[in-house]
Amino acid sequence: MSSIWIILIPLLPLLAFVANGLFGRALQRTGGWLAVGCMGGSALIGAVIFFGGLFGGITFPIQVDLWQWMPLGDVTIRIGFYVDQLTALMLFFVTFVSTLVFLYSMGYMAGDPGFNRFFAYLGLFDFSMLVLVLGDSLPVLFVGWEGVGLCSYLLIGYYLAMPGAPDAGKKAFIVNRIGDFGFLVAMFMLFASVGTLNIQEILAAVASGAVPEFQYSAAFVTFLTLMLFLGCTGKSAQIPLFVWLPDAMAGPTPVSALIHAATMVTAGVYLVVRLSALFALAPATMLTIAIVAAATAFVAGSIALTQKDIKKVLAYSTVSQLGYMFLACGVGAFTAGIFHVFTHAFFKGCLFLGAGSVIHACHHIQDMDQMGGLRRKMPATARTFLFGSLGLAGIVPFAGFMSKDEILWRVFSDGKFILYAIALVTAAFTAYYAFRAYFLTFEGQSRLPHDVEHHVHESPWTMTLPLWILGIGALAAGVFNILPAFGHGHYSAINHFLAPVVAPAEAILAAHASHEPIHSFALEILLMIVSTVVALVCGVGLAWLFAYKLWPAGASRMARRLGPLYRISYHRWWWDEFYNVFVAGGLKLLALISTLFDRFVIDGVLHTVAGAARSGSRLIRFFQNGQVQAYALAILVGVNLVVWLVLWYQ
Repeated sequence: MSSIWIILIPLLPLLAFVANGLFGRALQRTGGWLAVGCMGGSALIGAVIFFGGLFGGITFPIQVDLWQWMPLGDVTIRIGFYVDQLTALMLFFVTFVSTLVFLYSMGYMAGDPGFNRFFAYLGLFDFSMLVLVLGDSLPVLFVGWEGVGLCSYLLIGYYLAMPGAPDAGKKAFIVNRIGDFGFLVAMFMLFASVGTLNIQEILAAVASGAVPEFQYSAAFVTFLTLMLFLGCTGKSAQIPLFVWLPDAMAGPTPVSALIHAATMVTAGVYLVVRLSALFALAPATMLTIAIVAAATAFVAGSIALTQKDIKKVLAYSTVSQLGYMFLACGVGAFTAGIFHVFTHAFFKGCLFLGAGSVIHACHHIQDMDQMGGLRRKMPATARTFLFGSLGLAGIVPFAGFMSKDEILWRVFSDGKFILYAIALVTAAFTAYYAFRAYFLTFEGQSRLPHDVEHHVHESPWTMTLPLWILGIGALAAGVFNILPAFGHGHYSAINHFLAPVVAPAEAILAAHASHEPIHSFALEILLMIVSTVVALVCGVGLAWLFAYKLWPAGASRMARRLGPLYRISYHRWWWDEFYNVFVAGGLKLLALISTLFDRFVIDGVLHTVAGAARSGSRLIRFFQNGQVQAYALAILVGVNLVVWLVLWYQ
């Protein structure tokens, strides 16, 4: 495949950014359609690459070398793109979902005074994400990594007049910088040890055993990979750096869908899978990833159970599902993690855009307690939201089931039974809050204010068409990787497609495995049945009971009975309060101590030295007054004093 097509993939959204940023006032609404067309062109090329590679028409890898960037002694960092199976898969769904979000934004942002500015930001955001995915070296990847961080700040804080929106943008930017520090430290360590920052050269050095630090220093590799994972916890919202993601709901809903579904938050998972051979050398890091991921999935899932804001429910759901993805990576199931990224792009994109359709129709009401009965007035939105809920809940045989249950099985077969139990409970949480959101929003009687209810209607085609496409994807995307249990190992397209990328990591893990993974077709089927029953009974059944049949009396009664557990969930485990007291408060205390130290110690020393110099100069000035007769008198007195002392001691 010609390199020009690869270059066009990020170049087209960059064109949308430049056109809307510089000529938006002249283009007006045409600028939005230009952005949709540019993103659609990238999606078309991405689809050709992915399906061409999947069915054998394109041979990977494809290397595109552009130009020299930084000469560092004997090493030169070049700008280049690298396309293999993992890149092709990411390019396909990132550009595809982004195109649908761009189209959706044409309806959602119609009439907004910053219409072209919004599309300029979207174009820059997708350009940065595609550079991140395509980059053949860590510095190029880091440019995209920082680019999506900058654009998230611009997009989350887009509504400058909305209370909290600018602060949410700053929060996302600052929290991500904490993680990026770890990424930078890891890059410095890699350059010092390997002598290159080209990703494929790093992986080749790891595979060949040519780097002594990787072979003989477990502490070095563990610290290096933990620093990389710190970067991932910021970008992909894992404990303890997940607090920015729920606040990102302050941005327009298309932004929430773009960030949460298929782009920025998946960057951390992509980095772990891209450097999987490096992570496989650090068992302690792999275990840490699995534990942090399971904790994140459980905590975020438990918070989503009681939230009333429809977008907040979906935000914490995203954090929880990201935990599933990292849990898969932590047990060595890298393809399962990436496949969940793939299916998540469809069902979560559908749910966020569905929530945006509801908010748009309800005059920006987001509290589900004030909704209800919208299925009758918004049938397309209701059906597609149901499709997305089925995918998110992991109901067999839809997309979420295909990816989630593979993760559950891989965790169980790896012997991580406690983590499996946590993930299974989280699966019940997922089904409950997904269908709780559906029932409260679309079923029952309307609870909207009368003046709002009168104007509720279905969204325009520019918003419903992306919903239908993503909704169908939420149901059917699992066909790309039918569970090995269903096909008895004979049809697992994504696993087979990504095998060349993750094979080195799997070989390392197999060579250092302390036990043989569990292999049992019957047991896998049994666990699938268990997870399905858990999702249907504990999730969907309870959601129907408390969010529809017995709502609100039954829900209120259950909340009172749960007592402290309900308050922990409703108050989001007090994470923000913890950070406000111990982190923000600690920084304020440190700033106060620094101010006092600066004033009384640093300034005190300087003032003392300056005062001593000033006093000394005054004394010297008393004697050095410029009067010759005074100098003569001083000489006479001095001579007499000397003569007197000499005579005295004789």
